[in-house]
Amino acid sequence: MTLSQPELSGSPQPTLPSIAGPVVVGGFGTAIAMWLTWLIGHQPWLDLPAAATGVVMLGWLVAGACFGGIHGGRRLGWLAGGGTTLVAALLNLLIMGSLVAKSIDGAAPAQGAAGLTPSAGMTMLGFLGASFVGGAIVGGLSGLIARTRDRQPTSTWAGRFAIVAAFAVAPLLLLGGLVTSTGSGLAVPDWPGTYGANMFLYPIALMADPRIFLEHTHRLFGSLVGVTTISLAIFVWATRDLRKKPDVPVSIATVILIGIVLIAGLRMHMAESLGGLAFGGIAVAVAIGSVVWFLTALRLKRPAQAAAALILMVSAQGVLGGTRVTEANPLLGTIHGVLGQAYFASMVMFAAWVSPTARNLRAIERPRAWVRNGAWMLLAALLLQLVMGAMYRHGSMAADPRAWAGPALHGHMTFSLIVVILASVVGFMLMGQGSGPSAESENEQDRLGARVCGRLGKLLFVAVLLQFALGWVAFALVTGGEQRVVPTAEQLQDATGVPAATALVTFVHQANGALLLATASAAVVWGGLVLASQRQRRVQPAAA
Repeated sequence: MTLSQPELSGSPQPTLPSIAGPVVVGGFGTAIAMWLTWLIGHQPWLDLPAAATGVVMLGWLVAGACFGGIHGGRRLGWLAGGGTTLVAALLNLLIMGSLVAKSIDGAAPAQGAAGLTPSAGMTMLGFLGASFVGGAIVGGLSGLIARTRDRQPTSTWAGRFAIVAAFAVAPLLLLGGLVTSTGSGLAVPDWPGTYGANMFLYPIALMADPRIFLEHTHRLFGSLVGVTTISLAIFVWATRDLRKKPDVPVSIATVILIGIVLIAGLRMHMAESLGGLAFGGIAVAVAIGSVVWFLTALRLKRPAQAAAALILMVSAQGVLGGTRVTEANPLLGTIHGVLGQAYFASMVMFAAWVSPTARNLRAIERPRAWVRNGAWMLLAALLLQLVMGAMYRHGSMAADPRAWAGPALHGHMTFSLIVVILASVVGFMLMGQGSGPSAESENEQDRLGARVCGRLGKLLFVAVLLQFALGWVAFALVTGGEQRVVPTAEQLQDATGVPAATALVTFVHQANGALLLATASAAVVWGGLVLASQRQRRVQPAAA
C-alpha cells in the first residue's frame, strides 16, 4: 500500500501514481469550497437565488477540473480532471440528499426509502457521471494548454492534503459557535437522525427555521470533516516517507478497536441501557487519550500514528455532540466545545508538522528551542482560557448561572492579560526569527522558513490584540446574570430570537479565538526551526 514515487522533481511526464495526490487534494478542496457556497447560499435569512448559488458551485467544479488537468499534463489531464471532479461529486452526495428528499405535507420528513423522490437514484448517478465527463473535458483541455509541471513526491501532497483538512475543520468550528451563540443546540431533538429521518435525507424545505438549519448543517459539516480526516489518514498511511514499519497495522488496529467500543456504547445508549453521561464519559476518555497519542506520535516522529489519533478525536467529538443533544447537558456542551477547538489545533499542528519545509528543517541541529517552548506555554494558556470561556457560555444555560458562569467569566477576563503578554512575546520572537540571518540565507528552505515564522509572529500579535478588544465588546453586550434559555424543538415556534448584534459579536470573538489558537499551534511546530543566529547545516534529506 504505497503512493510514493522516487523523490525526484523535474520528471516531465506525469504517471498514474503521480496524479493521485492532485486528484485527492483537488477533489477535497473543490468539495469544501462547494459546501461553503451551499452553506452561504441556503442561509434562511439571506434567501439567495438558487441559480446564483448553483453557478458559483459549478465554477468551483470547473476550477477543480483545471487544477487536476494542469497536474495531469497532456497525456493524463483528462483523467486527473475527471478524477478531481468525481471525488468532489462523491463528497457532495452528503448534502445532495437534502435536495432529493421529500416531506409529508411540508411538515415532517418521510421515513426510509419513502423519503426519496422517485428520480433520486438517477439524479445522483447522473450528477456523478456528468461531473466526471465534464471534468475530463475541462481537464483534458487544461492539460493541453498548460505548461508541463514537475512531478512532486507524494509526501508533499500529503502536506497539502493536511492543509485542506484543516480548512475543512474551520467552518465546522464556526458553525458550532453560531449554534451556541444563537441558542440552536437543541433545535433538533434526536441524534444520530434528524426528526426521525436519516441525517443525510432531511429535506432542505424543512430547514426554514434558522435554528434548525444551523444545527442540522453543523452535523452535515461534521460528517464532511470525519470523511476528510479518515481520507487524510489513509493517504498518510499510503505514503512511504511518512510511515515506519509497524505504524499502519498499529494505527488501523487501534482505530478499529476504539471504534468498536464507541459503536457498542452508542447502541447501548440508543437502547437506553447506558446513560447519556456514562456514554459521554467514554467519549471524553477516548478524546483525551487520542490527544495524548497524537502528541506522543509527533514527538516520536510517527505521523502515520498521529493521523490515526485524529480519526479517534473526530469520532469522539461526533459522539459528544450527539450526546449533548440527547441529554441537554451544559457540561457535555462545554466539553464538546473545548475538545472541538483542541481538535482544530491538532489538525493545524499536523499540517504544519508534515509540511515539506518543516520536515527538512527538522533534519538540522537546533541549538536553541526557546521559541518553541514559549509557543507551548502560549498554547496551554489559550486552552485554559478556552475552558473558562466555554464554561461561561454553557454555564449561562444552567439553572443558576451565577454559580457556574460567574467565576468562569471572572477567570476568563483576568487570565486574558496573561494570554496577551505571552502571545506578544512569542509573536515578537517569531518575527525576530523571520528577520534573522536565515531570511538572507542562500538556502531556499531557510528563507521560506524565515518567511513563515515572520508571518506567524505578525498574525499572532494582531490576532491577540483583536481578541482582547473583542472580548471587552462581548462583555458589554452579552454578559448578564440571568439564565440563557436554549429552546427545545417543541419551543422553537414561540422562542425569542437572539439579537443580531449579540450573535455577531460572540461569533466573531469565537472565530478570532480559533484563528489565535491555530496560529499558536503552528508556532509550536515552527518555533526553533529557523533561528535568529547562524548554524551549521547538515546536507541530508529529512527523515519522516
